[in-house]
Amino acid sequence: DFFTKSTGNSFVKIINCGLSFLLILITQPASADEYTATYFETDSAQKVYIEKIANAGDNKTLLIDAYYNFGEYLDEIGAYDSSVVQFEKALDYALNINDDEKISSAANYLASMYCALGDFTKSINTYKTALKSAENREDFHNTAKISMNMAGTYSFMGNYKEAINYALKAINIKESNNDRVRICYHYMTLANIFRENNNIPKWKEYVLKAYQLKDIEECASFPDIAKIYNSLGGLAKMEENFDQALAYYDTLMVLSWEAEFNQGISTALTNSAQIYYSQGQVLKALELSTKAEPYFGGDTYEIIFNNNWKAELYKELGNFNKALALVTENIQRSDINFYYTEKTKCLQLLYELNFKLSNYQQAYAWNDSLRTIEQNYHDEDIRRVIQETETKYETEKKQKQIELLTSENTV
Repeated sequence: DFFTKSTGNSFVKIINCGLSFLLILITQPASADEYTATYFETDSAQKVYIEKIANAGDNKTLLIDAYYNFGEYLDEIGAYDSSVVQFEKALDYALNINDDEKISSAANYLASMYCALGDFTKSINTYKTALKSAENREDFHNTAKISMNMAGTYSFMGNYKEAINYALKAINIKESNNDRVRICYHYMTLANIFRENNNIPKWKEYVLKAYQLKDIEECASFPDIAKIYNSLGGLAKMEENFDQALAYYDTLMVLSWEAEFNQGISTALTNSAQIYYSQGQVLKALELSTKAEPYFGGDTYEIIFNNNWKAELYKELGNFNKALALVTENIQRSDINFYYTEKTKCLQLLYELNFKLSNYQQAYAWNDSLRTIEQNYHDEDIRRVIQETETKYETEKKQKQIELLTSENTV
């Protein structure tokens, strides 16, 4: 399901707040003092946090809380790199006073930020710090939460063995302590790891576990319920039970509409559109894809993907000019360079559509561009740069999927 999205909190809430795939990068001065004195001096809300840091003096416990709260605020307003600086400060002080509660809290949040920014190695190492402190405190609830966050990060890395190990650890802790708080989140995270690993029976098993508990108090948040119905639709689609899949997506749309959950609405519409397309109902697919657009929230990847998708639909309908307008809009976007797959798809369409319209010179020019980018991709150094760049942005895309759950960054 290409259009699946997800929900969560703050940056790793990339999901809910419709983060642009071009990260908002803020140049960071060399020191925290210089940092706070320059960029944030004009913002009254930020001044409050800066004053709290100053007023904390040498009290390291107060400093930890002040840096943590400032980092959380910066995350919420989209200043992600700057947020990381504050959480790193909070964690340093927590480690300095060996406060396991504050270590696990700051490290867990910081690790989720590293993951969202695509630095998986730092993320895993920081999660391990958080996990050790939670275990020191015999805090089973947060031990489970951090373990599941690690599972999600390992899944992004393609290390499914470790992902499954940590996810099972988290679920075993929850079940053995009869802790049902958001147990559906944990089931759905493991379900999706199995899905990513192409283990369909296990994917289905854990989706159904979540489905059975979704209506029990505290077991699921609304985003968890949305993920469950989206997965049920995906499973039915895979089994070619298209009527059942459409019914699940319809339920997802109705529930999301009632909850004003835009990503659930767009997901339901676009996934339904793909089913109608697979059944040869191109006009219906186009209608639903267009209806989904107002719910994208201005997300860069969604716009690029949807333009390519709709161009394919218009091409099948013989409306080459409309299709050409969409891919022309795409290729003019600088941010398409972050998505190698979508860029090559766009170039292929530019070639095919111009050829259909007898614009042969332009068609061959676009074909040359396509061959150049494909040839460059086979160059090891260039491929590595492309993969590193896409890793960063594909992480965001994955975290935007309803199937892939955001980490619980608050401990």
